[in-house]
Amino acid sequence: TAFLSWTRRPFDLRAVSRRLQGLVGEVVEYNCAGLQYLDIVRGQIRLGFFTRLMPWDHAAGVLLVSEAGGYAAHLDGRAYDLDPGRAGLMVAAGEGLWREAHGLLMERADVAAAVRGEAAGQGAAAVS
Repeated sequence: TAFLSWTRRPFDLRAVSRRLQGLVGEVVEYNCAGLQYLDIVRGQIRLGFFTRLMPWDHAAGVLLVSEAGGYAAHLDGRAYDLDPGRAGLMVAAGEGLWREAHGLLMERADVAAAVRGEAAGQGAAAVS
């Protein structure tokens, strides 16, 4: 299962959801980053994708997931930091899943453009 919830969308949410469904199955929407992180740690979802990157929404969750054996990084491949201006953050139950999902997402021109800074916007999404 996956979760998606965005405030502003720098890419086509439906297309991203379809792309991730093939990897993780069901895609669902959340409106609370804290619950998404807990569900990743609990094994209820396998992947979270965020475009709204306020530190108070993610700093503790990234630490929690990392300590539980998960993996988090920005879509440009850099480790999570407190910069809310990045194109996206993906959090996964493991690094292998993160890399596989990242490869699928980067095949989309709109996602790749956002990572390069060619599109503005913030939002949040997750996948399990």
